[in-house]
Amino acid sequence: QAYNCLIHFYKRSIDLFGLVELVNYLRALTNYKLLKYHRLFMMKENLDLIGNVAGEYNFYKGNVCLTELNLLSIYWIGEDEAGFAECFSSFLKDSKIKEVALDCNSRLQITFHTLPDLETALLEYCQDNSNTLVKVISLPVRCRLVPRNRFYSLFVPPAAVQKDFLGYKESCRLEIQPKQILSMSKLTLIQILRDSDLQWKYPEIRFIERNFWFKPVSSISIP
Repeated sequence: QAYNCLIHFYKRSIDLFGLVELVNYLRALTNYKLLKYHRLFMMKENLDLIGNVAGEYNFYKGNVCLTELNLLSIYWIGEDEAGFAECFSSFLKDSKIKEVALDCNSRLQITFHTLPDLETALLEYCQDNSNTLVKVISLPVRCRLVPRNRFYSLFVPPAAVQKDFLGYKESCRLEIQPKQILSMSKLTLIQILRDSDLQWKYPEIRFIERNFWFKPVSSISIP
């Protein structure tokens, strides 16, 4: 069977060149006829190592990602004026994000289409000490995203009407005084933040500052 590659023999080893598709590359590496006579291995140049030495790798279901702990470690551009919550919310609205999900520990995983998309987003939104993935994963966690009285909350403008949020009525509710959206699910509120129709109609929607609990870095503990 032919693969999209060239095979070069050198000192009892085989180098595979010119592979166009990853699946063909993997097929070549697992071909039993080649394995019978040769020791096959990936070259270091074919691998991008992402993550930190503690083992929390920034990769989720096949996509490069930022974890919830990463997000809560970032220093945002403009946060001294706008506040942490508004900057956090603006980042989550960005179209370079592919999807936001919860992992098995109920922590957020923010996936991107590509690693360059992730790095570009960090450059656009983050201060110098956290504007690359390498910098972010080395930072201590600054705060926690926590519910208040069991609910996470989003600020919405006074003009917001309930019918615009009917698609989320099973998992959230619109409060009148003060005007806010409440949900026990932080993921639901992020889905509302990322809803393109709601972004267009209510660009002011954002997390409320009291959902972020700050303590001195040395005493933060994430369960």
